Amino acid sequence: MKKILVTIAMLSALAMVSCKKGTEGATPAASVTSTSEIKAPTGFTWESSRNISFTINITDTRFPATASLVSIYDADPNNGGNLLAKGAATTTSPFNSKLYISNQILAVYIVKTSPDNTNIIQKVQIGTTNVTASIGI
Repeated sequence: MKKILVTIAMLSALAMVSCKKGTEGATPAASVTSTSEIKAPTGFTWESSRNISFTINITDTRFPATASLVSIYDADPNNGGNLLAKGAATTTSPFNSKLYISNQILAVYIVKTSPDNTNIIQKVQIGTTNVTASIGI
């Protein structure tokens, strides 16, 4: 039993010593002494977020004169999505909001809560342009 343990220990030590960090084929990083020397590709922006304007129209005609609550989330609100904006809208007056959103967010969830406390959730894909959506029954 001792011979097996000693043999395993020696093979393990030999395996660790024989491994070397390979530098073959690696290109050395260019040394940069100031940020003005950094060359970025054409069209590259350093921004990690963008401004998006939302216009949410209500099409639910059950409550024409009463406001509905409109909420915008960064993920499914039933699974822990974060609230980004909240406001009211009617069939004649949309909810408008301008949000500064991370480029990592590619879709938002719009939740309309009617005066009778019913919810409608709509997933909307977003890009770099303004978003106009209609939500109702």
